[in-house]
Amino acid sequence: MNLQLKQGDEHPVFVASSGRRAHLLWALGIFVALACLAYAVLIGISFMGDSGRAPDPVSASSAAYRSVSVP
Repeated sequence: MNLQLKQGDEHPVFVASSGRRAHLLWALGIFVALACLAYAVLIGISFMGDSGRAPDPVSASSAAYRSVSVP
């Protein structure tokens, strides 16, 4: 494999001088970072919540059923 430059090949073929690709990647990185931050905040909020025990639907419905009097 010959990696030496020829006489006219001193510069790259294409150079993006506008910076559009770099700006796009920067914006994409900011978006991903904000999405990760939002997810971390939601996880933190869920850890700060109640004990994590949901009310038992069977006992809740049976208590409501017992409170109704049948004639």
